[in-house]
Order: sequence, then structure tokens, then C-alpha cells
Amino acid sequence: MNILGIDPQDYAKRWDEAMLAAKAADLGPVERAMLWREASKGDDWYEMPVPVEYFLSDPYYFGSGLNLRPAIGDVLSKFWTIDARYELWVFIAGIGTGKSFSGALSIAYALYLLSCVKRPARYFSRFPGVSLSEDSEIVVLTASAAGAEQASKVVFGDVVERIINSPYFADHYAPNDRVRSELLFPNRIRFSPGTSRWQSALGWNVFGFIVDEAAFGVESQRADYVGELFKALNQRRRSRFGSLGFGALLTSPSHDQAFVESLARQGTTWDNTMLVTRMSTWDAKGELQPGEKVFLFDRHPNRMRILKTDLTYKEPGVVVDSEGNEIRYKSEINDPLPMMEAGGAG
Repeated sequence: MNILGIDPQDYAKRWDEAMLAAKAADLGPVERAMLWREASKGDDWYEMPVPVEYFLSDPYYFGSGLNLRPAIGDVLSKFWTIDARYELWVFIAGIGTGKSFSGALSIAYALYLLSCVKRPARYFSRFPGVSLSEDSEIVVLTASAAGAEQASKVVFGDVVERIINSPYFADHYAPNDRVRSELLFPNRIRFSPGTSRWQSALGWNVFGFIVDEAAFGVESQRADYVGELFKALNQRRRSRFGSLGFGALLTSPSHDQAFVESLARQGTTWDNTMLVTRMSTWDAKGELQPGEKVFLFDRHPNRMRILKTDLTYKEPGVVVDSEGNEIRYKSEINDPLPMMEAGGAG
């Protein structure tokens, strides 16, 4: 929420008072939304944004039919919470974890945040470090190191479908229904899909971006494809919005020298504006229970093998061997899998 420069204490007070009133009156989703809109509107706001947890659970906003795994919900809350100071998110996780899904939900929430501001460009232009004229177009976009077609099919398609089916967006912030190759919203807000070339960002006022499949860009001695794409997008964001806005890299594990791993090391050692999340497929799905028999399976891109068997799952990141010794595993590489799958794996 820091991307909008909201005072956390004032916001928390408004939110708590509104939700207490809504609960006392036993209001439904539409009435709750109307109450909040009235309680939080101001010179700059149609309404102050609801918390991301509420946005993703309330059927009036975005929560209708949304199957959100707790582990994914937790990390989205951490990045988007009202008092967070994160600008960047690096999410390294196993196949099937929900990385692209997380990116789609983040994009949707960012578009919702922008919808709450009456004059977005004018509002942002007041903040230190922002270089933006009051009538500027503001862009949120997706990118994929696997190519533009991949970006437009996965994250963009998910966002479009959910926004079209959201009562909030239909009532207050419907995109231009004549254009579907990208979404054009009121107040000169654009959601654009599919860039895979860093040159595409030139000239854009990039408020936020998602780079999906970041481990699979073409890297060589002469070119760091993912690095160039990320740096260009983030440079556009920083040059226009300073410390506001956001960016994210979402990927399966790669080799230690990949750009995304280098960036993750930066985020875990000294850059406190970056959230680094590592998650195995099984951690995300929550399908393992304490006490369940498992084996450790190495799913590094360059090697696939069983590491240890006859283990017991204790908690995310920890298994126990037959002698009771705890073994900590790196969830971005070593996944614990149920023993019943060992035979099937051969």
C-alpha cells in the first residue's frame, strides 16, 4: 500500500471504524462497499483502497469464486499490506505453485488501487522523486521472458476475465469495452500485455510491472535477456514514480548465476525494499501434513533425482529422518513429496 503514499495510522482507524459499523448493521457485500466508499472518500479519493485480503475475499470486489491457497494469500498480504515498504517482489517457486496466478492478482489489485484515486497523475506528481505531468497516462504491464505471446495468454488473460466479472469494476471502473487487446481505464490508466523486449518500455510511465517465467530468458556471454528487461522496466518506474509503484519477477528455480538469483541475493542481504519469497509446490498447495511420510526430490533444472527416503514431514522447510534428526531443505530446489509417489516415479 506504500505505493499510494497513504498514512497507515489514519487508514487503520478509518477501516476499523467502518468494518465495526458494517458488522453491527449486518451489511452485505454491496452495502459494506457503499459504507466504506462514503466513510473514506475525500478530495483525492473516490474511496481509499480496501486491504488486499478484503479485496481478494469479498465478492463485490474480486473474491467471487477465487480459490486462493493460504500460502499465496499470506505472501500477497505481506507485499501489499498497508505499512509495507516493498517496491519489488521476487517470487521463486516450484511448478504449479501459483506464481502466474499471484502476478494476476497483484496486477488486478494495483489497477484497483489506481481506480480509487480521482486524478492519479496529479496525485502522484505531489510526491518527492516523482517526475510526472498532471495529465500523464499511467501504465501497468505484464512481461514474460518466455515471450510476448506467453505474457498475453497467462497473466493478462486471467486479469481481464476477473475484472470483467467484478461488480466493483463494473460499477465504478469499467474498461473501454471496444478494446480487448489491452485494457483502457478512466483517468488515462492503461493495462498492457505481452512485452518481452525492454525497448517496449521506452516512453511509458510505468507504474507497475510483472515479469513472468523470469528464469527462462535467453542468457549468454553477450546478453542477459531477463536482466535487461527487468532493469529497463524498473528504471522507467523509478524515473517516473520514484519509490512509488511496484515490480515483480516470478519464476521457477534457475541456476545460481541467473539474473533472478543475483537479484534475490540482493534482496536478502541489503535491499529492504525488495521482498524475496521462495516456496516449493508442496508448501504452496498445503497437501503435506505433519507426520506424513515423504522423500526429498531434487528438481534442479539440470538434475532430477531422489535425495533421501524414509523421512517424515514436520513443517515447511523441515523433515525428520528415521533417527529423529531434523533435516532442513531448500524449498526452491528440494521438494518433499509423499512416499506413495516414489514407486510411481520409478
